Amino acid sequence: MKTLVVAFFFSAFVMGLMGQSDQKLHHLAFEKLMLPQLVSKNKKPVVVAVIDDAFRLSHRQIQSFVLKNKNEIAGNKLDDDNDGWIDNVQGWDLADADNDVNVPEGKAFKFYHGTMVAGIVCELAEKVLGPDAGKYVSILPLKVISDQATEFNYELGYEAMAYAIRQNVDIIVMAWSGGRMDKKYLSLFDEAARKGIAVFVSAGNFYTDRLAAPATLPNVFTVAAVDTSGIKTVSSNYNMMVDAVAFGDQVRAPHSSADNAWFYGDGTSSAVALVAGCAAVLKVASPESKATELYDALKNTAQTVDADNLTYAARLGAGLPNLTKAVNYLLEPQQRSGFFDSQRPQGKLIFEVSKNETSLLLAPHGGIKAFHFTPVGSAKPMKNAAISFYVKDSLVQHFGLNNLPLKLTIVGESTKIVVSGKRKKAFEMYYETEAIDSTLLYCKETTLLLDSIGQFDDGSGPQDYANRSSCKWQIQVPEGKRVKIRFTELDTQPNVDFVYIFNGDATLQENLLAQFSGNNLPPVITSFTNQVLIWFATDKSVTGRGWTLHYQAVDDAPGVEGFSSDQLDLEDESL
Repeated sequence: MKTLVVAFFFSAFVMGLMGQSDQKLHHLAFEKLMLPQLVSKNKKPVVVAVIDDAFRLSHRQIQSFVLKNKNEIAGNKLDDDNDGWIDNVQGWDLADADNDVNVPEGKAFKFYHGTMVAGIVCELAEKVLGPDAGKYVSILPLKVISDQATEFNYELGYEAMAYAIRQNVDIIVMAWSGGRMDKKYLSLFDEAARKGIAVFVSAGNFYTDRLAAPATLPNVFTVAAVDTSGIKTVSSNYNMMVDAVAFGDQVRAPHSSADNAWFYGDGTSSAVALVAGCAAVLKVASPESKATELYDALKNTAQTVDADNLTYAARLGAGLPNLTKAVNYLLEPQQRSGFFDSQRPQGKLIFEVSKNETSLLLAPHGGIKAFHFTPVGSAKPMKNAAISFYVKDSLVQHFGLNNLPLKLTIVGESTKIVVSGKRKKAFEMYYETEAIDSTLLYCKETTLLLDSIGQFDDGSGPQDYANRSSCKWQIQVPEGKRVKIRFTELDTQPNVDFVYIFNGDATLQENLLAQFSGNNLPPVITSFTNQVLIWFATDKSVTGRGWTLHYQAVDDAPGVEGFSSDQLDLEDESL
């Protein structure tokens, strides 16, 4: 079993020559940015460390962006710059302890991920900054998977992070999720924050609201994935800890199989690469900006996506970043309060210097349970100013600005914040929104079933099932047996509310055996192993009577009734 799954589902289509007419890039929203006068101020390029499996440094999209260590003499087997590494001219391979970060020979279709992630960052930078983008943005490639690896484990990603911090990079990209994380590495994330290094990580593609390291660690910017219509991709994780979303569907990217090979990537890896590319452009435009300022610019100008994703409201971050607005946010500090959006589920509230009362309404989409606020800095000079919180026109909390608690929660589906009195400086508060959890109305998260034969349903009985359900049943029969599943009832919203069937005990893309919706009874399914995970997920609106299924331990061959196992149309395996 794999000890780590890269947060990216492989798309098997590899583009041909660069000269093909389809040069489409699903980049984040931006208009024509006039940056030449800004980039000319930079004395050194913005350095983006990409921590991943391997890199095709000769790819025509990446080649001009690769950071070259000018203080190291290639091939002399000496540590010329006294940084502790010998001949680290173009990155470092922490897995094989050498300076070769390139894709192992003959393994381009296994070691493609780093090339994809780095290439998306480069392509977005080139789209915005022009053909000389490599002068302003550099990629530091850090390889953490051994050439001989058969299973990809990213434990060394944290050692690579330490390397990147010591190299004083500006941005770190960790487009993977899961695996073991030793607590000794926690201090790295604090160190990166102290140095102003922005760290962008993947939410993961595990079909769940449970994130894993590094997305769960402090001082990181976590990115989930939406398709080009702004709808969350089926596999993308979601959680209150997500900071933003980006396109994770058919994103054009370099492939490691040739210097002019391209393909379309999917998943949160593509999404986080796009956001990291935006951050690199922001850093070019505003070289003095630290990590928190880049994060603020991306979040406080984002376009919300919750209206189209009510099932995941308040768990897809601030929304889809808008690069033009983010640049303006950084370069025009006095205009920042003007980017406020009452429907944005998280971000920063800014009350400018004023003698007058100022009010802001927070009313995000979806079923909202509460708002959580964290004041920024000290409000002691504002002893005559006060803040009030209203829910449905009723005053629920009132404080002097110099007497605010460090954390504050307001329960309600919307809230109006009123700041009154003289303010000698701008007053700021971070906020995030907590959604109502309706997933456990008729069923709990996971029910374990150990009998060799049984029957169960969605749990709603004579009632229609609930909106926003997310329930699981883990079937485990004796070793050596397989699980045969027969539905006796099925009535769900077609092509929206699904019953997913996974081999094993995890909702991984590579384990997905089948998915059903509508009101036609599915065929009989026989698993490949003695374990099957059933997951029922519904959206925000239309419901149905639900479903009932019967299962039994059998010795039958795996497959779908009427089909052999090799005829099954299974999903692509993820790395």
